[in-house]
Amino acid sequence: MNLDRLNGDESPEKEKQKALDLLIREQERGQFGITDKYIRDEINAFTFAGHDTIASALTFTVFLLAANPDEQKLHLELDEVFGNDRDRNVDTSDLSRLKYLECCFKESLRLYPSAPFLMRKIDKDFQLDEEITLPTGLQQDREIAWDNKLP
Repeated sequence: MNLDRLNGDESPEKEKQKALDLLIREQERGQFGITDKYIRDEINAFTFAGHDTIASALTFTVFLLAANPDEQKLHLELDEVFGNDRDRNVDTSDLSRLKYLECCFKESLRLYPSAPFLMRKIDKDFQLDEEITLPTGLQQDREIAWDNKLP
């Protein structure tokens, strides 16, 4: 995982950090209470859960396409890219031309995200308004699947 790239800093002098390196560094700093068990669980999640998320994304994409049979734009795009040669392997130049397929996957992930919620612990008191303060240590759950369906 390269957090510098995510933050827009891809300068060559920045060292690229792997997920495991980041977890170990934060454990050594001792700020977040990261244990060896937590690190093992995270690495297992990265390793094994990735397979399930891809299968889930593909399943929901196929489901949405089947539920909307009038949608023929994807079929037309596939015909345009592959023509009658349905047996050949897909290459990177094909992928760059499959814009509508990319849109289908993104819409599927919007409606049925692989990670439907996020959980975070509040690290300091947070004042919502004059009457409500969220205390330090409160577990906050964010329903991504619900948020993505709001107008």
